[in-house]
Amino acid sequence: SSLPGNDPNEYVERIFTINERLTYFERGATEFSTKQLNRKVIAKNIGGTFKSKYLLQGGDDLDDEDNILDLINKISKCVAAQKEEEEPDRKQNSKRDSKPIDESTASTKKVNPNIQQPCRKHDGRHDWRNCPDNP
Repeated sequence: SSLPGNDPNEYVERIFTINERLTYFERGATEFSTKQLNRKVIAKNIGGTFKSKYLLQGGDDLDDEDNILDLINKISKCVAAQKEEEEPDRKQNSKRDSKPIDESTASTKKVNPNIQQPCRKHDGRHDWRNCPDNP
Protein backbone atom coordinates (compact mmCIF):
# COMPACT_ATOMS: atom_id res chain seq x y z
CA SER A 1 0.00 0.00 0.00
CA SER A 2 1.21 3.52 -0.69
CA LEU A 3 -0.13 4.93 2.56
CA PRO A 4 2.23 6.41 5.14
CA GLY A 5 2.63 3.86 7.90
CA ASN A 6 0.35 1.50 5.91
CA ASP A 7 -2.63 2.47 8.06
CA PRO A 8 -5.43 4.04 6.02
CA ASN A 9 -7.19 5.37 9.12
CA GLU A 10 -4.10 7.27 10.26
CA TYR A 11 -3.49 8.51 6.74
CA VAL A 12 -6.99 9.98 6.34
CA GLU A 13 -6.95 11.55 9.79
CA ARG A 14 -3.56 13.09 9.00
CA ILE A 15 -4.92 14.53 5.73
CA PHE A 16 -7.85 16.15 7.57
CA THR A 17 -5.48 17.60 10.18
CA ILE A 18 -3.17 19.05 7.51
CA ASN A 19 -6.16 20.53 5.70
CA GLU A 20 -7.40 22.22 8.89
CA ARG A 21 -3.98 23.81 9.40
CA LEU A 22 -3.33 24.96 5.83
CA THR A 23 -4.17 28.54 6.78
CA TYR A 24 -1.12 28.58 9.09
CA PHE A 25 1.30 27.63 6.32
CA GLU A 26 0.77 30.60 4.06
CA ARG A 27 -0.98 33.92 4.27
CA GLY A 28 -4.24 33.83 2.34
CA ALA A 29 -4.33 30.03 2.13
CA THR A 30 -7.71 28.36 2.51
CA GLU A 31 -8.79 24.87 3.42
CA PHE A 32 -10.30 22.45 0.95
CA SER A 33 -13.94 21.57 1.51
CA THR A 34 -14.37 18.00 2.77
CA LYS A 35 -15.71 16.91 -0.62
CA GLN A 36 -12.77 18.53 -2.49
CA LEU A 37 -10.26 17.03 -0.07
CA ASN A 38 -11.86 13.63 -0.46
CA ARG A 39 -11.88 13.68 -4.27
CA LYS A 40 -8.55 15.42 -4.90
CA VAL A 41 -6.42 13.93 -2.15
CA ILE A 42 -7.89 10.98 -0.26
CA ALA A 43 -9.51 9.02 -3.11
CA LYS A 44 -6.51 9.55 -5.40
CA ASN A 45 -3.83 8.57 -2.88
CA ILE A 46 -5.10 5.52 -1.07
CA GLY A 47 -3.48 2.48 -2.57
CA GLY A 48 -4.30 -0.61 -4.58
CA THR A 49 -7.10 -2.90 -3.47
CA PHE A 50 -8.10 -0.43 -0.79
CA LYS A 51 -8.65 2.28 -3.40
CA SER A 52 -10.86 0.09 -5.58
CA LYS A 53 -13.01 -0.88 -2.59
CA TYR A 54 -13.27 2.77 -1.55
CA LEU A 55 -14.36 3.89 -5.00
CA LEU A 56 -16.78 0.98 -5.49
CA GLN A 57 -18.52 1.88 -2.24
CA GLY A 58 -18.92 5.51 -3.30
CA GLY A 59 -16.18 6.86 -1.05
CA ASP A 60 -15.18 9.55 -3.52
CA ASP A 61 -18.70 11.06 -3.35
CA LEU A 62 -18.78 11.47 0.44
CA ASP A 63 -18.71 15.01 1.81
CA ASP A 64 -18.76 14.37 5.57
CA GLU A 65 -15.55 13.68 7.50
CA ASP A 66 -17.21 11.16 9.85
CA ASN A 67 -18.73 9.23 6.93
CA ILE A 68 -15.35 9.10 5.19
CA LEU A 69 -13.61 7.88 8.34
CA ASP A 70 -16.35 5.29 8.94
CA LEU A 71 -16.00 3.91 5.41
CA ILE A 72 -12.19 3.83 5.69
CA ASN A 73 -12.49 1.95 8.98
CA LYS A 74 -15.03 -0.51 7.52
CA ILE A 75 -12.80 -1.25 4.51
CA SER A 76 -9.73 -1.61 6.76
CA LYS A 77 -11.50 -4.28 8.81
CA CYS A 78 -12.62 -6.06 5.65
CA VAL A 79 -9.11 -6.07 4.15
CA ALA A 80 -7.61 -7.28 7.46
CA ALA A 81 -10.14 -10.13 7.63
CA GLN A 82 -9.30 -11.15 4.05
CA LYS A 83 -5.59 -11.23 4.88
CA GLU A 84 -6.25 -13.41 7.92
CA GLU A 85 -8.28 -15.84 5.82
CA GLU A 86 -5.57 -16.03 3.15
CA GLU A 87 -2.69 -16.51 5.62
CA PRO A 88 -3.37 -20.20 6.49
CA ASP A 89 -3.71 -21.00 2.77
CA ARG A 90 -0.35 -19.40 2.04
CA LYS A 91 1.34 -21.37 4.82
CA GLN A 92 -0.14 -24.65 3.56
CA ASN A 93 0.88 -23.91 -0.04
CA SER A 94 4.43 -23.00 0.93
CA LYS A 95 4.79 -26.23 2.96
CA ARG A 96 3.38 -28.30 0.12
CA ASP A 97 5.52 -26.63 -2.54
CA SER A 98 8.79 -26.70 -0.63
CA LYS A 99 10.90 -29.77 -1.26
CA PRO A 100 13.80 -30.89 0.88
CA ILE A 101 17.14 -30.14 -0.70
CA ASP A 102 19.18 -33.18 -1.59
CA GLU A 103 22.69 -32.24 -0.52
CA SER A 104 24.28 -34.70 -2.93
CA THR A 105 22.77 -33.00 -5.99
CA ALA A 106 22.56 -29.45 -4.63
CA SER A 107 26.22 -28.74 -5.28
CA THR A 108 27.71 -28.30 -8.72
CA LYS A 109 26.34 -30.55 -11.43
CA LYS A 110 28.76 -33.23 -12.48
CA VAL A 111 28.97 -34.15 -16.12
CA ASN A 112 28.92 -37.84 -16.91
CA PRO A 113 32.08 -38.48 -18.94
CA ASN A 114 30.38 -41.27 -20.90
CA ILE A 115 27.72 -38.98 -22.38
CA GLN A 116 28.56 -36.99 -25.51
CA GLN A 117 28.22 -33.22 -25.02
CA PRO A 118 28.20 -31.53 -28.44
CA CYS A 119 30.18 -28.34 -28.79
CA ARG A 120 27.74 -25.47 -29.24
CA LYS A 121 30.34 -23.12 -30.58
CA HIS A 122 31.24 -25.37 -33.49
CA ASP A 123 27.73 -26.72 -34.24
CA GLY A 124 28.31 -30.04 -32.47
CA ARG A 125 31.18 -31.20 -34.69
CA HIS A 126 33.03 -32.51 -31.63
CA ASP A 127 32.55 -33.02 -27.89
CA TRP A 128 32.77 -29.71 -25.98
CA ARG A 129 35.40 -31.25 -23.67
CA ASN A 130 37.66 -31.73 -26.70
CA CYS A 131 37.08 -28.25 -28.13
CA PRO A 132 40.29 -26.26 -28.64
CA ASP A 133 38.44 -23.13 -27.41
CA ASN A 134 37.40 -24.80 -24.14
CA PRO A 135 39.63 -23.52 -21.30
